[in-house]
Amino acid sequence: MMTFAVGEKVVYPNQGVGMIENISTRCFEARPEKFYLLRLFCSSMTVMVPFSNAESIGLRRLSKTTDVTKVLAYLAGPSVENLVDWKLRFKINSDKIEIHLEGGGEGRRGSNHANRVGASYKRAGGSRLNLRYQKDLTDADIAPQNILRFMSRLLDVSRIELKIEEKDMPAELRNAIEAHTVIENMTYKMVLMSFGDPDQKKVDDVDAANLKETWFYLKNGHRWVVHFENGKVTKTQVF
Repeated sequence: MMTFAVGEKVVYPNQGVGMIENISTRCFEARPEKFYLLRLFCSSMTVMVPFSNAESIGLRRLSKTTDVTKVLAYLAGPSVENLVDWKLRFKINSDKIEIHLEGGGEGRRGSNHANRVGASYKRAGGSRLNLRYQKDLTDADIAPQNILRFMSRLLDVSRIELKIEEKDMPAELRNAIEAHTVIENMTYKMVLMSFGDPDQKKVDDVDAANLKETWFYLKNGHRWVVHFENGKVTKTQVF
């Protein structure tokens, strides 16, 4: 049976990448059972996965960079031979979704210009994916949030999701993030946006209805203690 350690990144099927934050033991019908406490990057939601079910649900380690490179190279390759009929070629090329990640590329014209300017010219970063879809695809299927959910199975899209969430949050919480501070009612994501990853985490209490935990930070010579209950800040302490 495959086992994982605290701090290890894993893939949770249909939800994306997460990190093992804690391993605990609970008793059911007088029988002890070990659990992984997994935090998902795409939503900051926590999931408890029994050791005994981890393999059956498909919990696995992240793929190696070499394996992902092979998959992307295969997907980027030609799927069919070039069609002679221009109408069929037009149909196939039209039925595509083009996704630019982190700014996309500059295209052939931009690349030629960069080559003329020299090696010091700053090129646009990122990648471009073309996904061919079928005839019964609806507008809802290609809505931004659904495309992002699909891409989270392949890539870490947490930074994009954080930016989207920041636009929709109340002004008080958005101002706290811009001031790099933490206040009550902030979510995990908001605290990460304001302070970044904590220096230390501790799970205080877990039961069927509640999850209490504490994050610790060292900021500007002060010790910040941030208390969470069910995913929201309930109290902050500064020493």
